[in-house]
Parts: sequence; structure tokens; C-alpha cells
Amino acid sequence: MVTTVARQRRNALMEESRFTMMTILAENAAMETVRSIEKELDKYMYMRQLHHENPNLYFKLLINNAQELLPVVYAPTVGQVYLDYSKLPIHIHGLVIRPEHRGNIYKRLKKWSGRHRVRVVVVTDGERVLGLGDLGFNGMAVAESKILLYTVMAGVNPTVCMPCCLDVGTNNETLLADPTYKGIRQKRLEGPEYDDLVDEFMNAVKSLHDHTLLQFEDFGNHNAFRLLERYAPLQCSFNDDIQGTACITLAGVFSALRITGKSIQDQRVVVLGAGEAGTGVGQLICRAIRAETGMTMEESLKRCFFLDSKGLICNSRTDLQHHKLPFAHDVPHISTLLEAVTQLKPTILVGASTQGGAFTKEIVEIMITDDVFLQAAKILAGMTPGDLLQDAQLFPTIADMKDLAVHLIAGLAEFMVASGLGRQPAGVTNWPDYIKSKMYQPGVTPALVVEKHHVVTRELYILRQTYTPIQRYLFLRHLQDSQPDIFWNLMINNAEELLPDVYTPTVGDACLNYCSLPINSRGLYIKEQNLGTILKELQNWRHQDIRVVVVTDGERVLGLGDLGAGGMGISEGKIILYTVFGGVHPEHCLPICIDVGTNKESFLQDAEYYGVRYKRLRGEKYDALIDELVQALKKWQPHVLLQFEDFGNTNAFRILDNYCNQICCFNDDIQATACITLAGILNSLRITGKKLEEQRILVFGAGEAGTGIGKIVSLAVVEQCGLTYEEALKFCYLVDSHGLVCKSRSQLAPHKLPFAHDIVHQPDLLSSVISVRPTVLIGASAVVGAFSKEVLVAMSECNDRPVIFPLSNPTSMSECTFEEAYKYTGGTAVFASGSPFPSYVTVEGKTLYPSQVNNAYISFFSHFASSIVIHSLPSAVLKKYVFGPVGMAAVLTKCKMISDHLFLTTAELIAGAVPDARLESGMLFPAFSDMKEVAPHLIAGICEFIMKTGQGTKPSDEFDWLDYVKEQMYNPPDNEVPAFPNPST
Repeated sequence: MVTTVARQRRNALMEESRFTMMTILAENAAMETVRSIEKELDKYMYMRQLHHENPNLYFKLLINNAQELLPVVYAPTVGQVYLDYSKLPIHIHGLVIRPEHRGNIYKRLKKWSGRHRVRVVVVTDGERVLGLGDLGFNGMAVAESKILLYTVMAGVNPTVCMPCCLDVGTNNETLLADPTYKGIRQKRLEGPEYDDLVDEFMNAVKSLHDHTLLQFEDFGNHNAFRLLERYAPLQCSFNDDIQGTACITLAGVFSALRITGKSIQDQRVVVLGAGEAGTGVGQLICRAIRAETGMTMEESLKRCFFLDSKGLICNSRTDLQHHKLPFAHDVPHISTLLEAVTQLKPTILVGASTQGGAFTKEIVEIMITDDVFLQAAKILAGMTPGDLLQDAQLFPTIADMKDLAVHLIAGLAEFMVASGLGRQPAGVTNWPDYIKSKMYQPGVTPALVVEKHHVVTRELYILRQTYTPIQRYLFLRHLQDSQPDIFWNLMINNAEELLPDVYTPTVGDACLNYCSLPINSRGLYIKEQNLGTILKELQNWRHQDIRVVVVTDGERVLGLGDLGAGGMGISEGKIILYTVFGGVHPEHCLPICIDVGTNKESFLQDAEYYGVRYKRLRGEKYDALIDELVQALKKWQPHVLLQFEDFGNTNAFRILDNYCNQICCFNDDIQATACITLAGILNSLRITGKKLEEQRILVFGAGEAGTGIGKIVSLAVVEQCGLTYEEALKFCYLVDSHGLVCKSRSQLAPHKLPFAHDIVHQPDLLSSVISVRPTVLIGASAVVGAFSKEVLVAMSECNDRPVIFPLSNPTSMSECTFEEAYKYTGGTAVFASGSPFPSYVTVEGKTLYPSQVNNAYISFFSHFASSIVIHSLPSAVLKKYVFGPVGMAAVLTKCKMISDHLFLTTAELIAGAVPDARLESGMLFPAFSDMKEVAPHLIAGICEFIMKTGQGTKPSDEFDWLDYVKEQMYNPPDNEVPAFPNPST
């Protein structure tokens, strides 16, 4: 019998299909109508009417048929529209500001924008419209047409775009005498009155909404430069004629150089026209030469020559305007362009003959946006495919811009963030995907959306309006308690967006403040007073089919130290990853915190702290508590997987040694971190072309993670190179707080002894690098800045492609930054970090993305950096690739023991899941977005290894592991809820 929910879903999908078909039919009919109209102006009028009556269909047509329709709604057709604008029977789409509105401009802007948050303003005063001169009020047409490009080419929602005309009169006598002219009939406003009007308008825009982009369009030369100079430092603004023209010209130059095979420093440029566009082009080309060569601005200016109506601009001329002086060189005067080309022998000739104003060197130097336009030119030039260049086509086609725009916008966004001109939205790790999610899609608004892979609910909509990480953490905690099905739908289908809110980095703050947060613990506390009754405590737990347990004593939580009872937050956060990345049913997972006190005085004195109030338990009582818990778990759930999480070094190694053969268990920090690190090393070798036996691994930090890495790398050497374990250990070196670990040192901790080689002791990391000459340098020390400039330079001096993995987290504890690794190795490093870093823009204008290593893979992320290979995630994130799949495999096979060889196999499986094409892009790990596809294969591979080694039980004799894994992975029930779009769309 068909349920009500199923019937509603079916009807919704039918309605969506009907809506889609109607949209396609309407679009086809409208395009046929446009194509049937002969006169371009009539086509413009048809599109204009469609814009007014059906904006969704209008923008669908423009976006999907940009190459055909842009000439209709923009240049060249709009030239005739500008002249006849007042005569046309049309509705004005923009806002007109006149002198009579002084004192009320803010109210007019606010009334026009209504409920929409204006993000883009194109404003003109109509004084210099194209090459048509002073068109006054008719300049509104240029603002209206220009604003369309933000939607068509960049995906900006048209409801947040405002075209505006400052109607301050006109000096065009023909218009003043025309009875149909709709502008004010007076000579153009000038002087203080004009400046006051513009100033009130600019302040109103700034007051209306923060972060609004304002584009000055077609102002007269005498106003264009000074307005840009005045307001650029105060408002995110640019002038299209000065900077936009220069940007696209420079992009053409870059593409031309790709054809000729020349470099920009070898060019001699002659520009015909020394006005607004001409000097803008010249200045931006000079900035490009300076950026590429390191020349001073004065030296780069000598590569550019300008001609105005009186000939070559040179020092011997006494009639030069101020903005031409930077281009006045000590060369003989030349009267004509032909003579200039003959004598100067330029490689680039640019025509820009519009009349200009005082475009001084000082103006250019203060324009921050010039650097943005330089970057835009470089990115745009790089987008032209080689086959187009072979046909001497310097720019991508308009048809291609729909796809290329995403990457152009992403590249500029990264540059702005890296340059301090903008800020990166919280949770954004993949700019192109983020840009796509923000780009306007007209007309896709069915009443109900049910998507298989991305459940967008009211809760997700609310969450996206929640601004602080801890607020999002609390929202999701409460949702997990009240509506678990919706919570798991959100987490599984929006993992990349939401994991930072429930796990690292937010979980660190949550653990620090755990006892003061308005939450109920989702786990089980075990205390000293429970000795003798722990089994009973487990048997009273609300779920009795427990397959996975994550346990901590809170002594070493992330890089935050002893958090006592607050450690429950890390067990709760970690257990989520088993469901999200391993498919373990959440009711089969139990987080536990062993509350044995804390040595952190601030907690012991905190009235809100609800852990036991005494110094941390040690010795026999502590050991007895651990042992009773392990034995109780074995009796209660014989096939349970036990993960030890964030124990202090004094206990972590011995607890793992004591119980690794008694119960199916592992230590996340010792083994999972090592596993994902080895996967990164193996893939770095695929990039560098080296062999494992050629490597020397130096680990800075000889604690849980450091020794775990050394151990698993040694196992890999044994398996791949046929050496004994003792021989393989010699490939790995450790450095601790006392220097290089070696035989001559006394009182070494037991876990360091296998790595104490017969070598000369070195007192610090730098001397150790110089002595050992490692090929791989790994940081597991939580010593911020330990990979100094000197250390990184030393690594680059002994390696063509040094492998640099600063794994400590959080970011504030990382051994080095992404930028430092790039700069000090000369751009040659293969880099992966344990904490996230922003992208970095090199002096050459290349945008580099960091890549991240974290053991969450064992329950994913990456990006590329030009010649430097980068991976950067919080250390807790990449490990999800490890313990989620390992945990699910252990559950499905009822695994008896988790061996180091299992983690070795897992590392090889993860490394093998990265195709060559991805490695060529510098990505060491599978993409986050691929995890749903990759995880079942990882789990199946681990299951097969467990069975091969005799450590598990096969559910039946004949079946396919991959199919079985997919069947067993948890998928939360679909919830029929109203869908709310991301407010960005």
C-alpha cells in the first residue's frame, strides 16, 4: 500500500518534472521569437519586455544563450538605445538620483532595494557614454546593460544588482532641446554641488549594506580619476574604463606571449592614445612587468612608449600633461605612429585613442584593485586553450565562459583573501564548489525539492544563518537529540560543510567549555567509584547492540592538553565519523570518557566543572579501572571495536601494548595518524618518482604520533623492500626536545629505543636535518614554527623535491605554514599538513592550495599548488579516511585483533584510491566529494585483508564483499520536509 509520504514524494517529483518541461518549452519558444525578429533594436525591445514580465525566463535565455543574446542587450545594440533611451516605451530598471534628492538619497536607495541586500551597484552620470559623448539621463541605459553582465557572466543574483544614474544635467544641447528627453533640463552640475551629491550617494551606498561593490561607469575624464582616487580606499569600487579595459588588454597580451613564446620582460610596448584607457593599459602592463621581473616601477615604465595627437611623449616636449610625464622618456621626438613603429621596433602595439585626464603614477600606486585586475588578467589569459591560441584567438569564447567563470571567480576570491582584501567564508575549503553554490540559477524553484544526495532542510537553512562555530555546534547537538534522522541526513549528505562544526576545529572549543555548554552528554562516564560495577553500567546503557566504542581519559585532547571530563566531547565527535565515513549505525556506537580527575587547576577551581575534583588518578587504581573496563566490554560485547583516543603519552603506549592482543582495539593517535601519513608518503613518491628504499624519514616529535609513524613506515619498508624489521628501522629517525634520538643518549623512553641508531648526537632539528639529510620531514611536535626558514632551506638543498609534512594541530601549533614551505623551498616541496591553511598567491601570481593529512580518513581533503604539492586538513579530518572504514570492516568481520599490518594495508588502499590524474594535480588523497564512492571499496579491501589473515569471520561462504558492505552501511530514513534553499542562491 502506498504511504502518504511516498505519495507526496511521487507527486513532488512529478510536479518538478512538469515544471522543468514547461521551462524548456518556454525557453525554446522565446528563442524562436527572438530569432524571428529582423531589427536588432526590436530584438532589444522584446528582451526588455521579457525582462519586465518574466525575469526568470529572461535570465535563463541570457545565461544559456549568452553568445547570441549579449550583442542584443549589450554592445553593439545598446549604442542606438543610449541615443534614443528617453524616446523608448520602456520601464526603467534602475534608480535615478537628482540634485533635488539631496538629503534623502539613503531613503531612496533603501526603498528601491526593498527586502533585497544590494551587493553590486553600477553608477554613471552619463557624461561620456561609449564614444557618444554626454547623454545625461540616457546614461541609465549603460548602467542597466552593464549590470546584466554580473548575472550572465558571474552568476550574481539580479535581485541584488542596482543600476543607478546620477542625473545632474547635460551639456548636450540637442538633448536639452528634445521634448522627449526625460532628464533634468539644465547644464551639467559641477564643482562643490556635484561633489556633495556624489558624496552623499557614496555614503548612502556604504550605509545601506556592507561589502557592496560599486562600479563607476562612463564618467567624464575630469571626474573619473579623482572620484576613483577619493573613494577606492573607502568603498570596494573600481572604474571600468580605467581598470577593466586595461585588465582585458593585459590578458590579451599574456595570451599573445603564449603564442610567440616570449616573456613579458622582453617586450617593448607602444600605445597610441595617452588618455584614460591608454594610460590605464600602460600602467597595468608595467605592473605586470614589475611583478614578473622584480623591476622597479620606474624601470618597467621604460618599456612602454605613448603617442598622443602631437607625437611621441618624450622629455624634450614641454606641453605634456601631468599624467603623461611618467611615460616621457629620454628619446628623440617622433611625430607619427609610422615613425615610432619603424624606430622603436615595438613587439606590442596598442590602440587606445580616447581622450584622457590626469592619470598620475601616484593614483595607480594607491589603487589596491589594480593588483586584483592584474591577477584577473593572468587568470583569464591562462584560460585560453592551446588550440585557440594556435588560431591566434587570444581569449576564451563567450560560450566557454559559463564554465570558466567559476574558476576565474574562484581564483580572484583566493587572491583577495590571500592579499587581505577579503575574508574567507567559514567552512569554505573548495572555492569552485562554493562559487557554484552561490551562483544564481534562474527559475529553478519547484515547491518541493527531494534530492537523493543532498537533503536541504529547514534545519540546514537555519544552520547557515548561524554565524559562530560554537552556535552551529550547539544547534547540531540539539538536532541530534531531538531529530536524529534529520541530523544524520544532514551530516551524511553535507559532510564537507558540517564536519567542521561537530568535529575539528570546533570540537576543540567545545571540549574546553564542555561543562558550561547547555548540552546533555551523549556518552557514558566511567569513574573510580564505578570500580566493581562497570559491567552493570554498560548493561544499563540505552542501546545494547554496541559495535564500536571510542574511549578517552581526556589527558591529551588535540593540542589542548588535560581537559578532564571535557574529553567526552572528543569521544562524541570522533564517534560521529564512524557513521559518516564508515556507515556504522549510530545506535551501535558508544562514546566513553574515563573521568579520573585533571591536573588543570583552572578546571578544579571552576564552579561549572562537573568532573571529579582531584588530581589525575595514577598507578594501580588507574590501571585497575582501565582493565575492568576492557574486560567488561569483552564480556558485554565480545566483538566490539575499541578505539583509544587522546590518552597521555605515559599511558597510551602501554595500554595499547597491554590490550592489543586481548580485544579488537587500536590507538587513533599512534596508529591512525601513522596510517594516513604513510598513505601521503606513498603518494608523494608517485609524484617525485622515487622509491621507498631511497627515503630517509626524519620525524620531529617522538611521542605517540611520531613513533607510530616511524613504526608503520618501517613495516612498509619490510614489505616492499624485503628487509628485516631491524634494518627497516634505520630508515627512520626521531628528534625530540633533547635532539636526535641515538644510542649515545641515556634514559630514553622505551618507545623511542627502536629508533636509537648508532649515529652522532645532534642537539636540535636543524643540525639533525643537516646531518641525516632526510628526504621526508614530518612534524608531530606541537612546536609552532619548528620548521624554520633554515630548516626548510636545508631540506631543499639536499632534495630536488623535499617532502614536508607539518602534522601538528591546531593551526596555531603547526611546525610551519603553507606559505613558508613554498617560499623557503623555492616552490619545490611536496607538502601536507595536519591543520588547514589558506591558499597562497606567489609573486608570479600563481594561486596555491594546501593539502591536509589527518587520520579521519581511516574513518578526506586536498588541493593543488602549482609546482608545490600541498595537502592541508586538520589532523583530525584526514584520519576519517582511516578509522571509519577500519571500524566498519572490523564490525562486519567480527575482527579479533587490529594489527599494525592492517593499518599498513589500509594506507596502501588509500594511496591506491588516488588516480594518476589527481596526483598530477598535486592531490595526495581522495577528494572529499568522492568519499561515498571510495569508502565502500576501502572497507571491502580491509575486510578481505582481515579474512586473509585469519582475524575475522565471514558472514557466508559465497558473496561479494563490496556488495555486502554497501548493503550494511547505514543510510538514515528520508524525511519529507519542506526544502529551503541556501540563502546564497
